[in-house]
Amino acid sequence: MKKTFYYLFSIMAILLGVFSCGDEPEVSPYPPGSKYKRTVMVYMAAQNSLGASGFARQDSAEMANGMQYLLPGERVLMFLDDDKAPRLYELRKGLSAPHLVKQWKEDVNSADPKNLTELLTTMRTDFTSESYGLVLWSHATGWIPSPRSVSEEKFNVTTTHNTTAGAAEGLASRAASSVQNASLLTRNDLWLPEGSSTNANAESYSAGNQSTASRKKPAFSAKSYGMDVGKNGNWERDVAALGAPAEEINIDDLSKAIAAANIPLRFIHMDCCLMGDIQAFYALRHAADYIAASPIEISAIGGFYTDMLRWGYFSEEIKDLGITYSNYYVGKGSQPYTDNFGLVFAIVRTDKLQAVADAMAAELPQHLPALKADGSKNFPDMTDTQTYGRYTSNKFWRPHYYDMNDALRRALPTDSWQRVKQALDAATVYKFTTPRFMTGLTVLYQGNYTADVIAVDEANFCGISMFVPQEAYTIHAVSNPPYWNRACPHGDLNKEFRKTEWYTAAGWKAAGW
Repeated sequence: MKKTFYYLFSIMAILLGVFSCGDEPEVSPYPPGSKYKRTVMVYMAAQNSLGASGFARQDSAEMANGMQYLLPGERVLMFLDDDKAPRLYELRKGLSAPHLVKQWKEDVNSADPKNLTELLTTMRTDFTSESYGLVLWSHATGWIPSPRSVSEEKFNVTTTHNTTAGAAEGLASRAASSVQNASLLTRNDLWLPEGSSTNANAESYSAGNQSTASRKKPAFSAKSYGMDVGKNGNWERDVAALGAPAEEINIDDLSKAIAAANIPLRFIHMDCCLMGDIQAFYALRHAADYIAASPIEISAIGGFYTDMLRWGYFSEEIKDLGITYSNYYVGKGSQPYTDNFGLVFAIVRTDKLQAVADAMAAELPQHLPALKADGSKNFPDMTDTQTYGRYTSNKFWRPHYYDMNDALRRALPTDSWQRVKQALDAATVYKFTTPRFMTGLTVLYQGNYTADVIAVDEANFCGISMFVPQEAYTIHAVSNPPYWNRACPHGDLNKEFRKTEWYTAAGWKAAGW
C-alpha cells in the first residue's frame, strides 16, 4: 500500500526539495568501475497541468518509495521539470533517499529534443550499464502533429515574471486535493476550456504575472509528446505566455532526439495518453527494442511507480512491464486510486514492425478503392469499428483512434486480413484490456461533468490504434458555425497523415489515397 511511513516521508521530501545532495556517504554494492545491469531514465516533462495538479510529485514519491526494492545493478535516473528548478536524481541500492545529481540554475524546455538527447547521452556516458530503459512521462496525443513544436518558428512573446514565493507555495499546497479531485480525469483532460474548471481554486499559475490586456484567449491544445508551458505560462491550463500554445515534441523529432544520443534502449514506456498507435510505433521503430504504450487516454494518475521499480522495469521478461502496469488498474487495492478507469495497453517488438507495414502494403492497394486526392469521401467505412476515442469538439477534434485489428478485419477480405494479422500478432508481445474504459470528461457545465465510457470488443482488439482517413477530418480543419464548432487545432488530419512514414510504408499511398 502507498500509505506507509516511507511513502509519506518521501512525498514531503519532494514537496520541500530536500533530497540528498551528496553530503552523506554513499554505499555502493558494486566495486568502482563495474557496470550496472540496467539504468532506466524517467523523463518527467511536468511543466504543465500534470505538474500543477500534483501528479508529478505523487509519481516521484512512488519512485522514492520503490527505491527500497531495487537490487544491486539496478538504477533509476529521474529527470523532473516542474514548478521548481529542473533537476536530475539518481535512485539505487545503497542510498537512503534519491540523490540529487544536478539542479539547473535556469529553466529548461523539456519539450526541446536537444534536452532529451543531452540527458540520454549523460545516461550512456556517466551511468554506464549493460542495458537502458526510457520512461516518457507527460501529456501526449500519439502521431498527431503539434501546432507548436520546438523545431518550428518560435513565438515572439514577452512578459514580466513576478511570481512570489507565496504563489509557488500555494501551488504546492493544492497538489494533494487536486490529485483527489481529478481522479476521473485523463492526462489530456486536465486542460479545461474557459469557465469549466472543477477546482474552485483553479487560477492559473501565472495569474497576476501577465497583463490581462495583452493575453490572448487560450486555444485548444494538441499534444504529440511532452508539454512545456515555460515559467511564465499558465500551468493549470497548459498555455504558454500570452496565450501561445505550449511547446511539444513531434514524434519524428522525438525519434531523432533518441537516435542522436546513440544509446541502445531495451524499452520505451510511454506513461502518457494515446501513444499506442501504429503510426507512432513505426516512427520510433529504431529507437528501442520494445515500446509499451496505451492507445487510449490513460488516467491522470498514470502508473504506480513503486511496483514498476519493483517488478516492471528491471525484469528480463518484457511482458512483466505490461503486467505490472496493467495490474494497477484492476488489482486489489488499485481501483480506489483509478476510479475503475480501465485500461488498454500493448507492447510491441520494434524489429517486427516493418513486416507489419509490408503485409499491409501487399494487401491495401488490392482491396481498397481509390480516394479522391482532396479526401472528400470516407475511406473506408468504419461504422461500428472499435474506437479508442470520440471525434468531438470537446475532445479537441482528435481522431477516433480505431483499433488496428478490428479496422482491418472490417476493411479487408478475410484471407487478406489474416495475413496482416499474422504479422501484427508476431510484433505484439503483450496486450491487455479491461472490458471498458473511461475517456474522461464529456459534459462540462459550471463545473459539472459526466464520464464517457467505451466498451472493448475483447475478442477482436489488438491494443494498437490506427488512423483511418475520414471525410470529417478535412471538414473540421476549418471553423464552421455554430460557435462551438471550432477548427481542429491539428489542421487537416487527412493531409497530415500523408506526411507520416507509415502512410507510404503501409500502402495507403499506393492504394490511391
